[in-house]
Amino acid sequence: MREGPFTKRTNRSPIFILMVVVAVLAMPSLLVGCSGPLASGPKAQPVPQGGATTGSQLAENRPPAVGVIAPDFALKDANTGQTVTLSSLRGKPVWINFWASWCPPCKLEMPDMQAAYEQYKSQSLVMLGVDIQESADTVKQFTTSHKYGWTFLLDADGHLTDRYLIQSIPTHLFVSKDGVIKAIHAGPVGKDNLKGYIEEITR
Repeated sequence: MREGPFTKRTNRSPIFILMVVVAVLAMPSLLVGCSGPLASGPKAQPVPQGGATTGSQLAENRPPAVGVIAPDFALKDANTGQTVTLSSLRGKPVWINFWASWCPPCKLEMPDMQAAYEQYKSQSLVMLGVDIQESADTVKQFTTSHKYGWTFLLDADGHLTDRYLIQSIPTHLFVSKDGVIKAIHAGPVGKDNLKGYIEEITR
């Protein structure tokens, strides 16, 4: 067959083709977030049946969503070893970030997160970085080497990741002073979104 301007033949090796396929498959995780390895246990805890149940208990047992009370939790601080509970922070705006040190998009946005934290911590903003199933030493080494100043917690067994229905990381939740989830953002949050989310919970 006669070759025209759009029928030029190109010889590509199998290795080249494989590299292209790998790059294409990796691109969504770099642009959106990392989907594994995440915890894969039971998801939302059901609302208890029978007996007296208060309004706050009902809210605590709902799947996390905008407009409901953020489910309470107790996790170890990676740096101090002390237990931190979400309920103890009631009265303060709380920014929860699910992340891991093996996740490129998580690491990429952290300098912007540090800048935002420095800007708003005078307004009592609390940041909780919930690391997914990594050791305290791994988290401590990573966060101290980059001089990140917020609180880092260990979801050692992945239970909280499941409880909060986290499908990919990074995922961000912004919780108001009265404990209500005001925004959930899956994927890198971006500078443009940060200001709006934080001001929503610090006002």
